[in-house]
Amino acid sequence: MRTFKRYNGPFIAEASKLNRLMSVTHERFSELPGGAEESFEVHFSRGRIFETGAFDHVLALDNANNNQVTNLTIKCTNGPAIDDEKQHLIVVDLDATAPVDITLFVKSPDPKWAADTFAAAEEQIERLIQTNLLSRLKASSSLTALLSFMLLALLFMVGVLAIRERPNDVRMWLTTEDMRALSQDLTSPTVRPDLQSDVLRRQLKNMASRESDGFIPKKYRDWRIVVILLPVLASLGEPEQ
Repeated sequence: MRTFKRYNGPFIAEASKLNRLMSVTHERFSELPGGAEESFEVHFSRGRIFETGAFDHVLALDNANNNQVTNLTIKCTNGPAIDDEKQHLIVVDLDATAPVDITLFVKSPDPKWAADTFAAAEEQIERLIQTNLLSRLKASSSLTALLSFMLLALLFMVGVLAIRERPNDVRMWLTTEDMRALSQDLTSPTVRPDLQSDVLRRQLKNMASRESDGFIPKKYRDWRIVVILLPVLASLGEPEQ
């Protein structure tokens, strides 16, 4: 019986969770005569490949920023010399290159052992996968680029819409409606006595309204809410423990 599954999405290969995965694997192979033989293959970003038969050697590797681990393959079997039809095998491949994913493969002549082993390994693999949106964006370069462009476009529109209200500063805190109402006085041969107080009243009203609205006018506040909520939405969803 052969069972295969690929888990798409970002993951964090923490030592504690990898140790748990190995413990589950050991438990499954402890039911078989002869136990398990393990092998590990590690690929680095600069092309280096490291192979070992001890998991402790994998954990001791230096995962430096200038030469990060890009792929880890874990292979456990009850013996490579055993006839293929009688071989029990577990392979876990953690691939950090785009598209990021984890592959699980289980093979066994015993369907029950294969099903139980696959379920136990899958449970541990799901603990490695990151479900929050921010991690998934980081793992998807195309999606990140698209959303970054959309965010920049949104911020640009918010800025433009806010700046369009700036003429109040240039017109001495008089709106277009104010200017239209006062234009009749400009063409009148006489100046009404309350003109100065009327202009001052309009200016003070506009100044107070602008201060209460904040940087972005009231009618555009929905845009500001969207911008504020974007980081919150990006952080929704905690990694599974």
